Order: sequence, then C-alpha cells, then structure tokens
Amino acid sequence: MARLHRVRRARWFDGIAPDIDKHCQRVNRSATNMGMLPVKTAEEIEALAWEGVKKFDGKTAIYIKPMYWIEHGAAFSVVAPDAESTRFALCMFEAPMHTAKPSSLTVSPFRRPSRKSP
Repeated sequence: MARLHRVRRARWFDGIAPDIDKHCQRVNRSATNMGMLPVKTAEEIEALAWEGVKKFDGKTAIYIKPMYWIEHGAAFSVVAPDAESTRFALCMFEAPMHTAKPSSLTVSPFRRPSRKSP
C-alpha cells in the first residue's frame, strides 16, 4: 500500500486562526497538483477545523494539519497513483507558542572535520 502525503499546517491561538481559509484552499490545490483527488472542499475542511478547535480547552495554541494521501500506487513506483484512492485526515494537537524569553547560546568545543584536520 503506497502513500503520498501532503500536509499544510495552520495554527489557532488567542481565539484566532489566521488565514485558515487560505490553508484549506492550499491543501486542496497541492493535493490536485500531486495527482490526488481532494475529497473535501476547502470550506468543509475549515468547518471541521473550527469544530475541532471547540474540543480543546481554549487556552493552549493548537496545530491544525489537514492532509491527503493516496492508498494505492505511487509516483515513484511502477504502479501509477490511483487518485480515486485519495484519503483525508485532519490532525489537531496542542502546540504551545514559543515565548519571547531570551535564550543563551554557547560555542561547542568540537569542530567539524575538514581536509586540514589531523
């Protein structure tokens, strides 16, 4: 069972999901460009995402990942991809935003090997 995956990510935080509509449109456009047959409209994906957002606590940022894959065939094999076998999933999980707290860097005592290294 060969698969081709296409993932576009969006985020929800502070009560908003910037450009979620555009992310949903892009995932369908990318699927089509990769020889897949989108099984959801962008509007359906967006509605599912908003429905999913309601299942979280409303405080923690969420990653929203709509994805398509083909179950039968693959472009890199002798079997051509079967667009009719396109499947869809919407994965959502908590992913806190990074804070703007300063961090520190250090220099490693190790060095990348080079031709001049002993």
